[in-house]
Amino acid sequence: MTRVSEAISHGAVNRRAIVRETGLDADLVDAAIERLERMGRLSRAPLGAVCSGGGCSGCPDAGSGGGCAPGGGTTGPVALVLRRRGGGPAPGY
Repeated sequence: MTRVSEAISHGAVNRRAIVRETGLDADLVDAAIERLERMGRLSRAPLGAVCSGGGCSGCPDAGSGGGCAPGGGTTGPVALVLRRRGGGPAPGY
């Protein structure tokens, strides 16, 4: 979880970037993201735009395992927002 948090705080903007930065397996990155969310350390914020083509099917990252963060309940891209332990956004956000 620490490596995933550090990758996000260093600018990793999607799952593929987190995998590349950390060297972790994509399934482990997904599990860390979900755990950080349950702990209240990470949230997903919709970016307010729909992927080209009207959804994930038109996204160049669809099917590559590098697109939007998993399990967010929204279609389209999301921002991963780290939180300080006290609940506020991490510095730089």
